[in-house]
Amino acid sequence: MEKIFLMSKLSDKIIFSTIILVLAFSYVHEFIDDFTLSVIIAVIIYLALLTVYLFFRSRIANTKTINTREMATLFAIMGTENATKLIYSTLPDEYKIKMKAPYIQCEKDGIRYLIMVAYKFINLTEDDMARSYREASKEGIDKVVILARARDRRVTNLANLLPVQFIFPDKRAVFRYLYTRNALPEKPITHKKPQRTKISLGDIRDVLFEKRKMKFYLFAGLMTLVSAFITPYTLYYLIFATIPLIFACICALTTDQS
Repeated sequence: MEKIFLMSKLSDKIIFSTIILVLAFSYVHEFIDDFTLSVIIAVIIYLALLTVYLFFRSRIANTKTINTREMATLFAIMGTENATKLIYSTLPDEYKIKMKAPYIQCEKDGIRYLIMVAYKFINLTEDDMARSYREASKEGIDKVVILARARDRRVTNLANLLPVQFIFPDKRAVFRYLYTRNALPEKPITHKKPQRTKISLGDIRDVLFEKRKMKFYLFAGLMTLVSAFITPYTLYYLIFATIPLIFACICALTTDQS
C-alpha cells in the first residue's frame, strides 16, 4: 500500500511536469518557429522553475513554524494528557474551572463549556462524540467544544441528534489562537535522512492499470478520438487516442489478484 501511494504521488509529479513543459513549449513556439530551439528553451524554463520551487520548498520545510496539519500530528504525538495541559495553559485564569484529560471545563460570560481535546492520527469518531456527551451530561453542561483533526458526515449527523450543542472550531482558528499565544507545539528537529522506498515495475503496473481507472482511460481516449475528426491534425490525435485506449484494454484484462 505504501508503494502504491508513493507511485501515485510520482505519477502526479510526472503529469504536472509534463503539463508545465508543454505549456512552456507552447508559449515559446509562438515566438520561435524552430522546433528544436523551442524544446531546448522550454526545458531550460522548466528547470529554472523547478529550481525556484525546490529552493522555496526547502526554506519552508526548514522553518520552525509548523502548519495546521503538522499541529494536529504533533498533538497526536504528544498524547492526550500533554495536549490537554497545553490547551488548558492558554486559557485565562478567570475562565478555568478544572481539567481532567481529555476534558477541560471553563466558563465565559456565565456559560459553561466542556472542551474535549481529541487529537489523534485518525479523524474524530462517533465513540468520541458519545464519550463527550456522557461527560457533558454528567457535569450538567450544554455546550461541548471538540478539538480534533477532522470529522466525517456520520459524526456531524450524530452531533445533530444529541441534546447538547457541539462546536467544532476550524483547525485554522485553533492554529491562530495558539500562534498568537506562542503555544504551538514545537517542531522536532531531525537530521535523519529520509528512507527511500524502491519502486518495482510491479508497483508501476499496479498504479497504471487499476481496474477503477479503466473508465478514465476510455473517456480520455474517446474524447481525443472524436477530436481527431474535427481538427487538421488527425494523425497526431489518433496516435494520442490510441494510448489511453490501450491502457483501458489492459485495465479490463487485469484481475483483482494481479
